[in-house]
Amino acid sequence: MAFRPIESNFEDIVTYFASLLCPENYLELGISQGIRINKIVNYVNRAIGVDIVEPKQLGKYEFYCLSTDEFFNKIKNGEIQIPQFDIVFIDADHSLEQCYKDFINVLPYVANNGLVFMHDTFGVGDVGDVGSGPYDAAKRIREEGYEITTVLPVYPGMSIIRKS
Repeated sequence: MAFRPIESNFEDIVTYFASLLCPENYLELGISQGIRINKIVNYVNRAIGVDIVEPKQLGKYEFYCLSTDEFFNKIKNGEIQIPQFDIVFIDADHSLEQCYKDFINVLPYVANNGLVFMHDTFGVGDVGDVGSGPYDAAKRIREEGYEITTVLPVYPGMSIIRKS
């Protein structure tokens, strides 16, 4: 079976889930230009975005201009107070180490039965700016026994992990 790249707004998938589940709290690691988080704020009570570059579209969400490591360190040091998140979207640093680390760092702050979406999890090798980091991180998460499914098995892919 051969796959071809699809023309799709992957942020619409996360937005669709948010519209169905109406989560209390949403976290996005790697908000890029702020397009997705600005759609999701319509369905959540509190949205938090983290990126190392300020987005073009600020909105009705809390924004931290930090690396994900800096963000989680500030949480651990009590400098930032966050709730339990019902939905998390990870699309920050695309190295294997950082993708996996972002997942492990966010897991304690995900509500039971909460969902973690991970972008760019289908496709191996040097394809565009993605590489194989998120794909390998998703594989490692699966091997460690977490409930994960790749809901879009076409490049660039999207996986969902449920905290049970």
